[in-house]
Amino acid sequence: MNASDDPGARAKAEPQADHEPTLFEWAGGSPALLRMTRIFYGKYVPEDPLLAPLFAEMAPDHPERVAAWLGEVFGGPRSNSERFGGYDRMVSRHIGKALREEQRARWVHLLCKSADDAHFPTDPEWRAAFVAYLEWGSRIALENSQPGAHPPPNMPVPRWSWVSDATPGSRVSALAKPTARQFFTQERRFLPIRIWSCFAGLSLADGPRKARNSASASSGEMKSLE
Repeated sequence: MNASDDPGARAKAEPQADHEPTLFEWAGGSPALLRMTRIFYGKYVPEDPLLAPLFAEMAPDHPERVAAWLGEVFGGPRSNSERFGGYDRMVSRHIGKALREEQRARWVHLLCKSADDAHFPTDPEWRAAFVAYLEWGSRIALENSQPGAHPPPNMPVPRWSWVSDATPGSRVSALAKPTARQFFTQERRFLPIRIWSCFAGLSLADGPRKARNSASASSGEMKSLE
């Protein structure tokens, strides 16, 4: 799906030549993130046997805290650090919990489902970055929760960005309508073949290779006449 056709694109900034949008902007900002976390903690967690016990004593504002954390991680305002304690507070919520891998994996899976329910972007670039952070962050939380773990103190909130060079506008979607420039570029590639096809009595259905072979043969014939 092209980002501009994505149902989650209604609130996000379109890529500009002089501005690469943050993951926070591309997702739709704070309202979109809060919508997702409310779906996650309100719809999926209470019914899930692996996650429900972990959040049985969840504070009423927990969805807002997690949305603020994700927003700051994805390049948005520092609201989690300023309002909710930032890194140290987040780490403290996992120490001693002895989380299991199946709980971590379920957390990632259901948060991705919540993102779908919240109409988050589905373009490959954003989803690659989103899922990469969920996997990375949840595995660190799993590690920090184990008996005897000593997470490093006073670390900054991580700032996540696009995966490698997979940014909005870095590629042309196969589902996007071709622009005049793309059409001209493609036509220019086949222009020599089209010209020789006309002289050789070939059609493009005969294939570029046959047309090129015919062009080479014609060139050889011209040289033999010289």
